[in-house]
Amino acid sequence: MVTLKNNNGEVTYSVVGDLEANPKEKKISLLSPIGNAIAGKKVGDSVIIQTPREKTSYSIQEIS
Repeated sequence: MVTLKNNNGEVTYSVVGDLEANPKEKKISLLSPIGNAIAGKKVGDSVIIQTPREKTSYSIQEIS
């Protein structure tokens, strides 16, 4: 699981396999835009996530 924070609050995602991924259920794979952005990062790092709708900056609050 990974918790991300920005000005709009916090969001927690479960990192799952590609076939289990479902963003509406907060389940992402490492191949998703969010998963790709957080790969190799650690708590305290900032990431910019580019989705089809927008580009957003987050800080990584927790990885478990």
